[in-house]
Amino acid sequence: MKFMATNSGWPASMRITVGVTIRVLALLLLHMLEVALWAALYYKEGCFSDPRTSLYFSLTVAQKSPVLTRQIVKSTVAVRRW
Repeated sequence: MKFMATNSGWPASMRITVGVTIRVLALLLLHMLEVALWAALYYKEGCFSDPRTSLYFSLTVAQKSPVLTRQIVKSTVAVRRW
């Protein structure tokens, strides 16, 4: 990681920009992983009939209403065990 060295010849503003960009991209990837895991859970538990609907729900509705999300998962699990 030569470009991150203090005496690399890059201006300090460029090093800061690169560092912030890497951190933002890492957070974006973590968020995408979280959405994908929730979508997989919804699909696996049978909450939705297809993966696209599960992904859509985890991207839109689930972000705004965690209570609704819990209710859907709990009711689906309860019906499956019944």
